[in-house]
Amino acid sequence: MEAEDYAEDFAFIRELGANAMRSPAGPHAPCLYDLCDRTGVLVWIDLPLIRAPFLSDVSYYPNPQLEANGRQQLREIIAQHINRPSVVIWGLFDCLWQRGENPVPYVRTLNELAKMDRSRPTAHQQPGRRTEPDHRPDRMGAEHRLGQRPHGRPRNLARPASVGVEPAPFGHLLR
Repeated sequence: MEAEDYAEDFAFIRELGANAMRSPAGPHAPCLYDLCDRTGVLVWIDLPLIRAPFLSDVSYYPNPQLEANGRQQLREIIAQHINRPSVVIWGLFDCLWQRGENPVPYVRTLNELAKMDRSRPTAHQQPGRRTEPDHRPDRMGAEHRLGQRPHGRPRNLARPASVGVEPAPFGHLLR
């Protein structure tokens, strides 16, 4: 994406009245975070550790190279964005299930590594209200997709909804 594309999307986000955003699947271009810094929009930046539901119902395939790469990516994300006033949370993973290999030791390693920035909490996101009890980032976010319902039925958007970020592992939706 070009800077103009980010500016157009950001204008729409501001038009909606949002004062925070999540940067899923890893960081985006610096121009997006520059806009957030200038306007006071808060940002949650994710590490790109995501369960891909189209590949399998198993969400974690451990190997030393994957884990080393993830640790290096987290170090770099924090180093690149640690001085940004808009960044308030480091996201460790998205939709990581405990099916197949156990991801908990790796997640705990990432959580400890993220403490290189002690001023910001770590978080993860799970769909709906489901949480996995052994994932221990500092916060947990529950996903709520506005305007989407099972089987494609539209949702009445007249009543705004929001997503709460609660101490892990008790994240839940707030209205």
